[in-house]
Amino acid sequence: MARYWSEKNPKSKFAGMYVAKDCDIPNQILHKDKVKYEFLDSYEALIEEAVKTPTSENEVQLWENKLRSGLQDIIVADRQIGREYVKGGLLPDIVLSKMMNHDLQRSIVVFLLNYYERQLRKFGPDLVFLPAAAAAHSVALSKVCQWMNIPVVTACSSLLPGRIQLCHGVIPSQAKYKRTRVECERIDVQREKELLEYHHKFTAEMPPLPSWSEAYFEQLEKLKKTSSVKRRLRLYRKRITALLSQILFPPKGYYERFPASYWNVRLMHEQAQTTRMAKGFEDPKDEKFVLYPLHVDPEASTMVLAPNFTDQIAAIEALSRSIPLSHKLYVKDHQVMVGRRPYDFYSRIKELHNVRLISPWVNSMELMRKSSLVVSVTGSCCWEASLLSIPSLLMGSPNYPVGNAVVQCSDLKRLPQQIYSLIGTHFDSDGMNRIMVLDSWCVNAENMAMWSRGNADENLKTAKSLCEGLENMIAGFTPRGDFLLTGNDDG
Repeated sequence: MARYWSEKNPKSKFAGMYVAKDCDIPNQILHKDKVKYEFLDSYEALIEEAVKTPTSENEVQLWENKLRSGLQDIIVADRQIGREYVKGGLLPDIVLSKMMNHDLQRSIVVFLLNYYERQLRKFGPDLVFLPAAAAAHSVALSKVCQWMNIPVVTACSSLLPGRIQLCHGVIPSQAKYKRTRVECERIDVQREKELLEYHHKFTAEMPPLPSWSEAYFEQLEKLKKTSSVKRRLRLYRKRITALLSQILFPPKGYYERFPASYWNVRLMHEQAQTTRMAKGFEDPKDEKFVLYPLHVDPEASTMVLAPNFTDQIAAIEALSRSIPLSHKLYVKDHQVMVGRRPYDFYSRIKELHNVRLISPWVNSMELMRKSSLVVSVTGSCCWEASLLSIPSLLMGSPNYPVGNAVVQCSDLKRLPQQIYSLIGTHFDSDGMNRIMVLDSWCVNAENMAMWSRGNADENLKTAKSLCEGLENMIAGFTPRGDFLLTGNDDG
């Protein structure tokens, strides 16, 4: 992106952040792009400096008053700094998470906020671009940018194939989606054809596979071709090597790439995936039910978009208390999470008498069609259900337009009545309108292209699409160049 803009405007200035301090990213960027950067700093290096820089309660409160925010969401967003909020997924133990406490969390947050304010004032950017909404650094940076009136845009994977979605800040505004006006004459023939085809696949009961599925099933097939004994020996060998390395060469920093505990998690995951471990899973029955598909954990879908719902067991218990007595609650895990859940995770779900733990390998679309209601925190399942004209309810703020088809309710006191009123409800689907609005906030590019090395031409093509979308957003339009209505008009 820097190369694209520097060729377009040689006077452009750039600065950047990357995560791992011991990687070769700065050299690669400087060598490939041949672009001058005002600074290229490592997030991990900043954290290591922050750990050594104590802060006071007054400094914390000063930033709370500046940002008019309690700042705890910065902690919750990070799987290592806010490790205590990761309830539904196994994580390897690293030095940083082992030493974490409240004082250290405060020090890290204040250090990051001070650093971002200092660098942003010094550099004075016209725009800050985040390739993902993840971890403390993204949320902290977004807050400082908002306070300093600097536009910040985050990229995320889109529900529409072949698209990257761009959002203002790290949490998309439903008001922005509502005020988007997509004019038919602005939509080219190819774009309209793709959107109609996507909509038809749902209404014709041939929904497209999610973007993650291709890579997941490809990896799963590779695992299955390797014998169980070979897989176990390989992972045991790596675990022993990691243990010896930790003893003989203790980690110099607070982050470790592959500690011994990583290989423990990897071993359990591969074993569970290749054998389809039962874990007490059931098949669907001939009965009325509300469907709750579990999120990947930890993930930005809960930690950033819905920080009050990071504990999915608590969410399931709330739903168990709220659904009608005539219904069961079907909880279906995400396939990629089988083998990555804490040991007692599934057993705690099965303690609830009106809940069934459904096999992750049951077809989700078939379950949706048979359900009375689909509920999620921020998941795409509610988007999919609404396109199938199935009532759906969200407890958080998703990164897609909800329109008239999806109800949002984060108030647990209102949940029982809201669920009861939705079951059996028929609504006029505004699916095509929501698809068009979502597409308006996207650019044509594959999400994985941002993370794969690819060739120079492919990278430049992706960068061009992103840069043009960002330029439209700076000008006050959507990434596609569609209009935003002003004021309180919801359009």
